[in-house]
Amino acid sequence: MKKIGLRQKRALWAAGMLVIATAAGLLAYGAATRGTSSGFNPLGSALPGFAVDSADVTEYLITTPDGAYRLTRGKSRWVLMERGGYPAQKDKIESLIAGLVNLKLERVLTEDAEKFEALRLTDPRQGGSGALIQATDAQGDERGTLLIGSSSQGLLVRYPGDNKAYLVHGGLPDLSNPADFADLDALKIGADRVQRIDIVYPSGAALSLERANPDVAFGPAPAKKAKPVAPPPLGSAELAAIALTTTPFHPVDVKEEPNETPAGDPLGERRITTFDGLNVRMIFARKDGALWTLVSAGGGGSSAEAVAINSRTSGWAFAFAPDDLAHLFPLLPGTGGPPKLKGATDAKLEAVAAE
Repeated sequence: MKKIGLRQKRALWAAGMLVIATAAGLLAYGAATRGTSSGFNPLGSALPGFAVDSADVTEYLITTPDGAYRLTRGKSRWVLMERGGYPAQKDKIESLIAGLVNLKLERVLTEDAEKFEALRLTDPRQGGSGALIQATDAQGDERGTLLIGSSSQGLLVRYPGDNKAYLVHGGLPDLSNPADFADLDALKIGADRVQRIDIVYPSGAALSLERANPDVAFGPAPAKKAKPVAPPPLGSAELAAIALTTTPFHPVDVKEEPNETPAGDPLGERRITTFDGLNVRMIFARKDGALWTLVSAGGGGSSAEAVAINSRTSGWAFAFAPDDLAHLFPLLPGTGGPPKLKGATDAKLEAVAAE
Protein backbone atom coordinates (compact mmCIF):
# COMPACT_ATOMS: atom_id res chain seq x y z
CA MET A 1 0.00 0.00 0.00
CA LYS A 2 1.35 3.44 -0.91
CA LYS A 3 2.26 5.50 2.13
CA ILE A 4 0.51 8.80 2.68
CA GLY A 5 2.51 11.82 3.86
CA LEU A 6 1.66 14.00 6.86
CA ARG A 7 0.34 16.84 4.71
CA GLN A 8 -1.97 14.45 2.88
CA LYS A 9 -3.13 12.97 6.18
CA ARG A 10 -3.99 16.40 7.51
CA ALA A 11 -5.87 17.20 4.32
CA LEU A 12 -7.80 13.95 4.58
CA TRP A 13 -8.55 14.70 8.22
CA ALA A 14 -9.84 18.18 7.46
CA ALA A 15 -12.02 16.85 4.69
CA GLY A 16 -13.30 14.13 6.98
CA MET A 17 -14.21 16.59 9.70
CA LEU A 18 -16.15 18.62 7.15
CA VAL A 19 -18.11 15.52 6.22
CA ILE A 20 -18.80 14.80 9.89
CA ALA A 21 -19.86 18.36 10.70
CA THR A 22 -22.18 18.74 7.70
CA ALA A 23 -23.65 15.27 7.92
CA ALA A 24 -24.24 15.20 11.69
CA GLY A 25 -27.74 16.65 11.44
CA LEU A 26 -28.76 14.26 8.68
CA LEU A 27 -27.36 11.30 10.58
CA ALA A 28 -29.20 12.28 13.74
CA TYR A 29 -32.41 12.74 11.74
CA GLY A 30 -32.01 9.34 10.15
CA ALA A 31 -31.41 7.70 13.51
CA ALA A 32 -34.55 9.29 14.91
CA THR A 33 -36.83 8.49 11.97
CA ARG A 34 -35.75 4.99 10.95
CA GLY A 35 -36.98 2.21 13.20
CA THR A 36 -36.90 -1.57 13.12
CA SER A 37 -40.04 -1.60 10.98
CA SER A 38 -38.08 -0.06 8.11
CA GLY A 39 -35.20 -2.48 8.43
CA PHE A 40 -32.85 -0.46 10.66
CA ASN A 41 -31.51 -2.87 13.31
CA PRO A 42 -28.55 -1.28 15.08
CA LEU A 43 -25.91 -3.53 16.56
CA GLY A 44 -26.02 -1.51 19.76
CA SER A 45 -24.37 1.46 21.38
CA ALA A 46 -20.88 2.36 20.24
CA LEU A 47 -20.02 2.90 23.91
CA PRO A 48 -22.22 0.58 25.99
CA GLY A 49 -22.97 2.03 29.42
CA PHE A 50 -21.58 5.44 28.60
CA ALA A 51 -24.89 7.14 29.40
CA VAL A 52 -24.10 6.28 33.04
CA ASP A 53 -20.30 6.31 32.88
CA SER A 54 -20.17 9.81 31.36
CA ALA A 55 -21.18 11.26 34.75
CA ASP A 56 -17.82 10.07 36.13
CA VAL A 57 -15.70 11.32 33.23
CA THR A 58 -13.37 14.15 34.26
CA GLU A 59 -11.31 14.45 31.08
CA TYR A 60 -11.59 13.91 27.35
CA LEU A 61 -8.25 13.51 25.61
CA ILE A 62 -8.70 14.14 21.90
CA THR A 63 -5.88 13.29 19.54
CA THR A 64 -5.89 14.29 15.87
CA PRO A 65 -3.21 14.33 13.17
CA ASP A 66 -2.40 17.90 14.28
CA GLY A 67 -1.82 17.03 17.94
CA ALA A 68 -3.65 16.34 21.19
CA TYR A 69 -5.73 18.46 23.54
CA ARG A 70 -7.60 17.90 26.79
CA LEU A 71 -11.04 18.96 27.91
CA THR A 72 -10.93 18.76 31.70
CA ARG A 73 -13.71 19.14 34.24
CA GLY A 74 -12.87 21.54 37.05
CA LYS A 75 -14.81 22.39 40.19
CA SER A 76 -17.41 24.50 38.42
CA ARG A 77 -16.73 24.23 34.68
CA TRP A 78 -14.94 22.43 31.89
CA VAL A 79 -11.68 23.96 30.70
CA LEU A 80 -9.37 23.61 27.73
CA MET A 81 -5.99 22.62 29.14
CA GLU A 82 -4.03 23.35 25.95
CA ARG A 83 -5.25 26.94 26.21
CA GLY A 84 -4.00 27.42 29.75
CA GLY A 85 -7.21 26.23 31.40
CA TYR A 86 -9.42 28.66 29.52
CA PRO A 87 -13.18 27.98 30.00
CA ALA A 88 -14.82 25.66 27.49
CA GLN A 89 -18.26 26.18 25.98
CA LYS A 90 -20.83 24.36 28.06
CA ASP A 91 -23.06 23.57 25.09
CA LYS A 92 -20.12 22.24 23.05
CA ILE A 93 -19.12 19.88 25.88
CA GLU A 94 -22.72 18.75 26.25
CA SER A 95 -22.87 18.16 22.49
CA LEU A 96 -19.76 15.97 22.66
CA ILE A 97 -21.10 13.94 25.58
CA ALA A 98 -24.55 13.54 24.04
CA GLY A 99 -22.98 12.55 20.74
CA LEU A 100 -20.90 9.80 22.35
CA VAL A 101 -23.86 8.55 24.39
CA ASN A 102 -26.12 8.33 21.33
CA LEU A 103 -23.72 6.83 18.78
CA LYS A 104 -25.25 3.60 17.51
CA LEU A 105 -23.42 0.95 15.52
CA GLU A 106 -25.35 0.28 12.33
CA ARG A 107 -23.18 -2.31 10.63
CA VAL A 108 -19.62 -3.45 10.02
CA LEU A 109 -18.33 -1.51 7.03
CA THR A 110 -15.07 -3.41 6.58
CA GLU A 111 -12.62 -5.70 8.34
CA ASP A 112 -9.84 -4.88 5.89
CA ALA A 113 -7.14 -2.97 7.81
CA GLU A 114 -5.66 -1.81 4.50
CA LYS A 115 -8.68 0.46 4.07
CA PHE A 116 -8.46 2.17 7.47
CA GLU A 117 -6.15 4.94 6.32
CA ALA A 118 -8.51 6.07 3.58
CA LEU A 119 -11.40 5.92 6.07
CA ARG A 120 -9.49 8.17 8.54
CA LEU A 121 -9.51 5.35 11.09
CA THR A 122 -5.80 4.85 11.72
CA ASP A 123 -4.43 5.80 15.13
CA PRO A 124 -3.15 9.43 15.18
CA ARG A 125 -0.74 8.53 18.00
CA GLN A 126 1.11 6.45 15.42
CA GLY A 127 0.92 9.02 12.64
CA GLY A 128 -2.52 7.95 11.47
CA SER A 129 -5.31 10.01 9.94
CA GLY A 130 -8.10 9.40 12.45
CA ALA A 131 -9.27 11.15 15.60
CA LEU A 132 -8.99 9.35 18.92
CA ILE A 133 -11.29 10.15 21.84
CA GLN A 134 -10.31 8.83 25.28
CA ALA A 135 -12.66 9.50 28.20
CA THR A 136 -11.17 8.98 31.67
CA ASP A 137 -12.37 9.41 35.24
CA ALA A 138 -10.66 11.06 38.22
CA GLN A 139 -8.59 7.90 38.85
CA GLY A 140 -7.33 7.87 35.28
CA ASP A 141 -9.38 4.82 34.31
CA GLU A 142 -10.74 4.82 30.77
CA ARG A 143 -14.53 4.99 30.52
CA GLY A 144 -14.71 5.06 26.75
CA THR A 145 -12.30 5.02 23.79
CA LEU A 146 -13.09 5.39 20.11
CA LEU A 147 -11.32 6.11 16.85
CA ILE A 148 -13.46 8.43 14.73
CA GLY A 149 -13.37 8.52 10.94
CA SER A 150 -15.63 9.18 8.02
CA SER A 151 -16.55 8.12 4.53
CA SER A 152 -19.04 9.16 1.88
CA GLN A 153 -21.55 6.99 3.74
CA GLY A 154 -21.19 8.92 6.99
CA LEU A 155 -19.54 8.73 10.39
CA LEU A 156 -17.34 5.74 11.22
CA VAL A 157 -15.82 4.34 14.39
CA ARG A 158 -13.26 1.71 15.29
CA TYR A 159 -12.03 0.42 18.61
CA PRO A 160 -8.21 0.69 18.94
CA GLY A 161 -6.67 -2.72 18.32
CA ASP A 162 -9.80 -4.05 16.61
CA ASN A 163 -9.96 -4.71 12.87
CA LYS A 164 -13.62 -3.86 12.40
CA ALA A 165 -14.74 -0.48 11.11
CA TYR A 166 -18.36 0.38 11.86
CA LEU A 167 -20.79 2.75 10.19
CA VAL A 168 -22.68 4.56 12.94
CA HIS A 169 -25.79 6.66 13.38
CA GLY A 170 -25.37 9.87 15.33
CA GLY A 171 -23.21 12.96 15.21
CA LEU A 172 -20.25 14.59 16.94
CA PRO A 173 -18.97 18.17 16.99
CA ASP A 174 -15.95 19.03 14.86
CA LEU A 175 -12.87 17.80 16.73
CA SER A 176 -10.16 19.20 14.47
CA ASN A 177 -9.65 22.60 16.16
CA PRO A 178 -9.36 22.77 19.98
CA ALA A 179 -10.18 26.50 19.91
CA ASP A 180 -13.68 25.59 18.73
CA PHE A 181 -14.36 24.33 22.26
CA ALA A 182 -13.22 27.60 23.91
CA ASP A 183 -15.91 29.96 25.22
CA LEU A 184 -14.69 33.00 23.29
CA ASP A 185 -17.82 35.06 23.87
CA ALA A 186 -15.97 37.16 26.46
CA LEU A 187 -17.07 40.63 25.35
CA LYS A 188 -20.80 41.09 24.83
CA ILE A 189 -21.38 44.56 23.43
CA GLY A 190 -24.11 45.03 20.88
CA ALA A 191 -23.32 47.16 17.84
CA ASP A 192 -26.19 49.51 18.74
CA ARG A 193 -24.39 50.46 21.97
CA VAL A 194 -21.23 51.78 20.31
CA GLN A 195 -21.03 55.58 20.31
CA ARG A 196 -17.38 56.11 19.45
CA ILE A 197 -14.30 54.26 18.27
CA ASP A 198 -10.73 55.54 18.50
CA ILE A 199 -8.17 53.63 16.44
CA VAL A 200 -4.73 54.59 17.75
CA TYR A 201 -1.71 53.71 15.63
CA PRO A 202 1.84 52.97 16.88
CA SER A 203 2.86 56.47 15.74
CA GLY A 204 0.37 57.96 18.21
CA ALA A 205 -1.97 59.21 15.50
CA ALA A 206 -5.62 58.30 15.89
CA LEU A 207 -8.57 57.75 13.59
CA SER A 208 -11.75 58.62 15.53
CA LEU A 209 -15.33 57.94 14.47
CA GLU A 210 -18.46 58.89 16.41
CA ARG A 211 -22.24 59.06 16.09
CA ALA A 212 -24.93 60.87 18.06
CA ASN A 213 -27.26 57.86 18.37
CA PRO A 214 -27.57 54.33 16.99
CA ASP A 215 -29.81 55.47 14.13
CA VAL A 216 -27.30 57.80 12.46
CA ALA A 217 -24.06 57.16 10.59
CA PHE A 218 -20.56 57.34 12.02
CA GLY A 219 -18.55 60.41 11.12
CA PRO A 220 -15.12 61.85 11.93
CA ALA A 221 -14.59 63.05 15.51
CA PRO A 222 -11.85 65.03 17.29
CA ALA A 223 -9.13 62.73 18.57
CA LYS A 224 -8.61 62.49 22.33
CA LYS A 225 -5.02 63.19 23.40
CA ALA A 226 -3.68 62.07 20.02
CA LYS A 227 -2.85 63.51 16.64
CA PRO A 228 -6.02 63.25 14.53
CA VAL A 229 -6.05 61.31 11.28
CA ALA A 230 -8.60 62.08 8.60
CA PRO A 231 -10.88 59.11 7.91
CA PRO A 232 -10.50 57.39 4.55
CA PRO A 233 -12.94 58.54 1.86
CA LEU A 234 -15.51 55.81 2.40
CA GLY A 235 -19.27 55.63 2.50
CA SER A 236 -21.24 55.32 5.73
CA ALA A 237 -21.57 51.54 5.42
CA GLU A 238 -17.80 51.08 5.11
CA LEU A 239 -17.12 53.45 8.03
CA ALA A 240 -19.63 51.54 10.14
CA ALA A 241 -17.87 48.28 9.25
CA ILE A 242 -14.59 49.75 10.50
CA ALA A 243 -16.17 51.12 13.68
CA LEU A 244 -18.02 47.91 14.53
CA THR A 245 -15.43 45.28 13.55
CA THR A 246 -15.04 44.12 17.16
CA THR A 247 -18.74 44.34 18.07
CA PRO A 248 -19.76 41.61 18.12
CA PHE A 249 -16.51 40.21 19.49
CA HIS A 250 -15.45 37.32 17.25
CA PRO A 251 -11.97 35.99 18.08
CA VAL A 252 -10.85 32.68 16.66
CA ASP A 253 -8.45 31.55 19.39
CA VAL A 254 -7.11 32.36 22.85
CA LYS A 255 -3.90 31.91 24.85
CA GLU A 256 -2.46 32.89 28.21
CA GLU A 257 -0.83 36.34 28.26
CA PRO A 258 0.55 37.58 31.61
CA ASN A 259 2.01 40.80 30.18
CA GLU A 260 0.31 44.18 29.83
CA THR A 261 0.79 44.14 26.05
CA PRO A 262 0.49 41.16 23.72
CA ALA A 263 3.69 39.62 22.38
CA GLY A 264 4.52 40.44 18.75
CA ASP A 265 4.77 43.42 16.45
CA PRO A 266 2.58 46.28 17.79
CA LEU A 267 -0.39 47.20 15.61
CA GLY A 268 -2.06 49.80 17.82
CA GLU A 269 -5.20 50.07 19.91
CA ARG A 270 -8.94 50.19 19.46
CA ARG A 271 -10.86 52.09 22.13
CA ILE A 272 -14.61 51.64 22.28
CA THR A 273 -16.96 54.02 24.08
CA THR A 274 -20.62 53.09 24.50
CA PHE A 275 -23.61 55.39 24.90
CA ASP A 276 -23.96 54.28 28.54
CA GLY A 277 -20.38 55.07 29.53
CA LEU A 278 -18.52 51.77 29.17
CA ASN A 279 -14.94 52.08 27.88
CA VAL A 280 -13.15 49.12 26.34
CA ARG A 281 -9.49 49.12 25.39
CA MET A 282 -8.06 46.57 22.98
CA ILE A 283 -4.29 46.44 22.43
CA PHE A 284 -3.23 44.56 19.28
CA ALA A 285 -0.04 42.90 18.08
CA ARG A 286 0.72 40.55 15.21
CA LYS A 287 2.55 37.29 15.85
CA ASP A 288 2.79 34.01 13.95
CA GLY A 289 0.28 35.23 11.38
CA ALA A 290 -2.47 35.99 13.93
CA LEU A 291 -3.69 39.31 15.32
CA TRP A 292 -3.62 39.07 19.12
CA THR A 293 -5.40 41.47 21.45
CA LEU A 294 -5.60 42.16 25.18
CA VAL A 295 -8.98 43.45 26.34
CA SER A 296 -9.76 45.57 29.39
CA ALA A 297 -12.79 47.60 30.41
CA GLY A 298 -13.65 50.56 32.62
CA GLY A 299 -16.25 53.27 32.99
CA GLY A 300 -18.10 54.80 35.90
CA GLY A 301 -21.65 54.24 34.74
CA SER A 302 -21.05 50.60 33.82
CA SER A 303 -18.57 49.56 36.50
CA ALA A 304 -20.32 46.24 37.22
CA GLU A 305 -20.20 45.34 33.53
CA ALA A 306 -16.55 46.38 33.33
CA VAL A 307 -15.69 44.14 36.28
CA ALA A 308 -17.49 41.23 34.61
CA ILE A 309 -15.63 41.78 31.33
CA ASN A 310 -12.26 42.02 33.06
CA SER A 311 -12.93 38.80 34.95
CA ARG A 312 -13.32 37.05 31.59
CA THR A 313 -10.45 38.72 29.73
CA SER A 314 -7.69 39.44 32.25
CA GLY A 315 -4.62 37.29 31.64
CA TRP A 316 -5.72 36.17 28.18
CA ALA A 317 -4.90 37.23 24.64
CA PHE A 318 -7.52 36.70 21.96
CA ALA A 319 -6.73 36.09 18.30
CA PHE A 320 -8.46 37.62 15.31
CA ALA A 321 -8.12 36.29 11.78
CA PRO A 322 -5.52 37.99 9.54
CA ASP A 323 -8.31 39.01 7.15
CA ASP A 324 -9.69 41.33 9.86
CA LEU A 325 -6.62 43.60 9.77
CA ALA A 326 -7.90 45.95 7.06
CA HIS A 327 -10.96 46.78 9.16
CA LEU A 328 -9.22 46.78 12.53
CA PHE A 329 -6.50 49.22 11.42
CA PRO A 330 -7.55 50.54 7.98
CA LEU A 331 -4.68 53.01 7.51
CA LEU A 332 -1.87 50.82 8.79
CA PRO A 333 0.99 50.36 6.30
CA GLY A 334 0.82 47.00 4.65
CA THR A 335 -2.93 46.46 4.96
CA GLY A 336 -3.69 47.87 1.53
CA GLY A 337 -6.47 49.93 3.10
CA PRO A 338 -9.98 48.78 3.96
CA PRO A 339 -12.16 47.05 1.39
CA LYS A 340 -13.79 49.31 -1.22
CA LEU A 341 -11.37 52.16 -0.52
CA LYS A 342 -12.19 55.02 -2.85
CA GLY A 343 -10.62 58.27 -3.93
CA ALA A 344 -7.25 58.17 -2.18
CA THR A 345 -4.20 56.05 -2.92
CA ASP A 346 -2.85 53.53 -0.43
CA ALA A 347 0.44 55.39 -0.34
CA LYS A 348 -1.23 58.64 0.78
CA LEU A 349 -3.27 56.91 3.47
CA GLU A 350 -0.33 54.93 4.81
CA ALA A 351 1.75 58.08 4.96
CA VAL A 352 -0.89 59.79 7.09
CA ALA A 353 -1.05 56.90 9.58
CA ALA A 354 2.74 56.76 9.81
CA GLU A 355 3.25 60.47 10.45
